[in-house]
Amino acid sequence: MTQRVKKAAKPAVVVLLLLLIVFFVRLAGLISKNIDHSRMFVRLLSDELVSVFAPGLEYIYWGESNSFLDHLVHLFFPAGRLIYEESATNADITPSEYLVYYQAIRQSESTGVAKAAPEETALPVSAAGTEFTPGIVTPLYSRQQLSDYNFLLNEFYTVDRTTYADASLLNAESLLAADQTIDKDTQTILIYHTHSQEAFADSTEGDPSMSIVAVGDYLARCLSERYGFQVIHNTEVYDLQNGLLDRSKAYIYAEKSIAAILKEHPEIDVIIDLHRDGIDGEKMTTELNGKTCARLMLFNGLSRTVENGEIDYLYNPNLAGNLSFSFQTQLAANQKYPGLMRHIYLKGYEYNLHFLPKCMLIEAGSQKNSFQEMLNAMEPLADVLNDVLTRPPLLN
Repeated sequence: MTQRVKKAAKPAVVVLLLLLIVFFVRLAGLISKNIDHSRMFVRLLSDELVSVFAPGLEYIYWGESNSFLDHLVHLFFPAGRLIYEESATNADITPSEYLVYYQAIRQSESTGVAKAAPEETALPVSAAGTEFTPGIVTPLYSRQQLSDYNFLLNEFYTVDRTTYADASLLNAESLLAADQTIDKDTQTILIYHTHSQEAFADSTEGDPSMSIVAVGDYLARCLSERYGFQVIHNTEVYDLQNGLLDRSKAYIYAEKSIAAILKEHPEIDVIIDLHRDGIDGEKMTTELNGKTCARLMLFNGLSRTVENGEIDYLYNPNLAGNLSFSFQTQLAANQKYPGLMRHIYLKGYEYNLHFLPKCMLIEAGSQKNSFQEMLNAMEPLADVLNDVLTRPPLLN
C-alpha cells in the first residue's frame, strides 16, 4: 500500500471506529435501560462526529429533510430526533437554535473572562425624549384563585410539548413565599445577551446600536438612573465566533463568562438574559401610556422532558427560585401593565438559569417589532422589576 493510500485511509478508519463506539454505547444503554446517560454520551460524541468529520450533514441532521440519508443519520445519531421534530413546527427559527438544549450539558469549569462594559452613553433620544408615566397597580388575583393549579396554569403559563409541569412545581404558596427584594446599595443586577446578534424589523444588519444589546443598554440605564439599582451590562458576544453566527454553542460560551463575572462580582444577586424572540404570524404589540410597546415573555427551563423525565446532568439547584422570580414578575406586570406580558413559557432544558435563584430569561418582542417598540417596552419592564425587587407581591 502506498504512503498516499495509507494517509487517505486513516480518516476513514477513525470514522469507522467512532461509529462502532456510538453503536455499542447505544446498545449497552438499551440493554441496561440506562437510557438517559447513554443518550447524553451519544449526543456529545455524535456532535463531534458530525461537526468534525461530516459538517455537510449538519443541515440534513437538524433540518427538515425526509431523505434516505436523513434517516440513515438518525439511525446512527438518535440524539437529534426530538430537535428535528421540533424544528418542523417553527419555520422562522433556524435548526441550529434547537441544539441549545444538549449543548448546555457541556457545562464545564469556567475559565472565561468578562468583557469590559462599554463607555456610558446618553439614553437613546427617541426613548429618552418621551416622559414615562408609571402605571397604577390594580389587584387582579386572590390567593384562593392562585391556589387553584388549573387557574394558575391557564392564566400564567404556556407549557412546551417537550416538558411537563405539575402542581408540585407550580405551587402558588411557594411561588409567592420567596422574598425577591434586594438591597439597592449593596446588591447588583447583571444583564447580558446569549444571542447578541438578534435584531429587529428596521435594524441595520451588523449595527450593534440597533440590536438586542442596545435594548439591554436602555434597560440597564432605566434601572440605574430611574430606580437607583446597581447594574452591570455585559456586552460580550457569544453567538458570533470567528465571524460566523453560531447560536447552538452560545450558551456554552456565555456560561463560562457569566461564571467568571459572578466570581469577580459576588454582589450580583439578579441575572437577566435578554433575548429577542423569533415567531410566526403578526408582530405582538400593546399600547401603554400612548406608546406602542413590544410584548414580553418570561422563559423558564425546567430540566425535565416528557421523554426522559428529570435531567440529572442539567440539574438546576435554583429552579424553585427561578420559577418564583418569573411568577412574581408576571404577577406584577399583569396587575400594572395589562397586555405587556405573554404567558411564561416553560420548556424542558436549563438555558443557564442555574446560577442564582433570581435568574431570568426574557424574550422581548420578535424580529417583526421595530427598535423603538423594543425601547418602549423596557420602560414598563424596568418599573415592574423595581416593584418586584423592592416590595412583596400585592394580591386582593
